[in-house]
Amino acid sequence: MDEMINYFEVFGLPVQYAIDLKELRLKYYALSRDTHPDLHQNKDSFSTKPDSALVNMAYKALSDKHSRLKCVLQHLQVIKDQEKYQLDPIFLVEMMEWNEAIDQGKVHVLDELKQIASDLFEIIVAKLNQQTLSTSDKNELKEKYYKLFSLERMLERT
Repeated sequence: MDEMINYFEVFGLPVQYAIDLKELRLKYYALSRDTHPDLHQNKDSFSTKPDSALVNMAYKALSDKHSRLKCVLQHLQVIKDQEKYQLDPIFLVEMMEWNEAIDQGKVHVLDELKQIASDLFEIIVAKLNQQTLSTSDKNELKEKYYKLFSLERMLERT
């Protein structure tokens, strides 16, 4: 998510992970109609609306649970776009072991990794539902997010 663009704002939604996807879809369709350049003869009123490319990007980001999570974490300044985060060395060793096991055809490791990723995702979302986040909460969220991101990349390659 671009640091200057709040995708939630495009649809008039609060910045939070839990959103009503049906409401998002309805707002997307309405904004798509309102911002489509072929449907507007009066360019003056059209210029005050977000452009259709922004509406499409915002919808794509918020309708996907992983992308929406990233948007929330960026908005809360837990993570930064293009951040180079150094994971815990113990976790990196575990990832190497999982990769070796996968290369050796141990398919059960994939199920284990999917479960770990799912658990991390749920922990992150639960933490985001807290009213306030301390600095240590944000640091914990950052660590868990980057572990989740790394696991998902590993799973995508299999």
